[in-house]
Amino acid sequence: MLNKGCVWPIMFGQSLNLKMTLTWLILSFVILLSLPGKAYSESMTVAMGNVYRNPELIKQVGVKLEDDLRYIYSSAGINVDFVYLPSARAVRGTIQGKYDALDLRIGNIENEPDLIKLDVPLADIDIFLFSTGSDYYSKLSDIEDKIIVANLGNQYAEKLKKYKRMYRVNTSIQGAMMLAKGRVDVWVASKVMYLSLKDQFPEIKIASPVISHEPLYHYIHKSKSHLLPRLEKAAKQLVQDKRNKASQNSTPRQ
Repeated sequence: MLNKGCVWPIMFGQSLNLKMTLTWLILSFVILLSLPGKAYSESMTVAMGNVYRNPELIKQVGVKLEDDLRYIYSSAGINVDFVYLPSARAVRGTIQGKYDALDLRIGNIENEPDLIKLDVPLADIDIFLFSTGSDYYSKLSDIEDKIIVANLGNQYAEKLKKYKRMYRVNTSIQGAMMLAKGRVDVWVASKVMYLSLKDQFPEIKIASPVISHEPLYHYIHKSKSHLLPRLEKAAKQLVQDKRNKASQNSTPRQ
């Protein structure tokens, strides 16, 4: 028969082993938490116009936008998802707050009170004049007597304010349709948008040299304004990294 005096040492030993086991488990958990890894404090969804899936756009702009934005958001400690949809719906959905951010855009869309621009241009595009005839315009003054259509709010459209016979539209496809139907003589647009629409409007041709270079900016909804400093810092780092890489690639090897 087991002596009662022997029970306490056994129970004490079991209790000590249990405490040591629990302590080890807690320490292991703490160590795992302290291991290097990306901790995201926020999550955002970026609305992307379908045009950013167009390989011609990637070639012309020289930007793989989703990759660049992933870099920016990851560097800022923000988890990011992307939703692709028609361009106008992407803009409208972001303004309405359905999405947290908007791809890249030109012009003064920052005047929209619900959107905030990351003040770091991530790319730029070339603007041309387009027509359906054989006319070629070497300078803007050549179209003073023409009927023109351009996107509302874009900087290049502001340069054409003095032209009285000008329509302003919300989307590029509206401008292309007006030109194709003969309602206007000249469509002012980016080459990127032309390339994305040329299969739908094969009669439209480039009718000028480059008339303007436009920077492209990323926008966030005002509800995410507290993240602006982090995102701009990460965007500046991305731009600098690209410049450094381009400089290294252009330096001849000894």
